[in-house]
Amino acid sequence: MARCTAVTTEMCDGVLEDTCKLIIDRKYNRVNDTGRFELIHKGLPVPVPIYIGIDLRIEGKTCKTNRTHNNNSNTNGTHNNNNN
Repeated sequence: MARCTAVTTEMCDGVLEDTCKLIIDRKYNRVNDTGRFELIHKGLPVPVPIYIGIDLRIEGKTCKTNRTHNNNSNTNGTHNNNNN
C-alpha cells in the first residue's frame, strides 16, 4: 500500500498508527485502544511444542550421486593434472 491517493494516504497513516497500538500498547495492557482494528475471527489456539533447545540435532543419511566435478578455474581448455 502506498500513499499515492487521498484515500490510501489516510489508510496508510491509520494502519501504521493502529499497528503500533496493537503491537506495543496491547502487549502491556490488553484493554488499550486498538484503533479501527476489529477481531473478525477467533479460533482455537495452535498448540506450541515445548522446546528449550537442549537436544538440537540433524539426523539423516548421506546421498551419493554419480556426478562428475568440473574444474571451473581452468578456462583455457587444457586439463589440470595434479599428482598429489
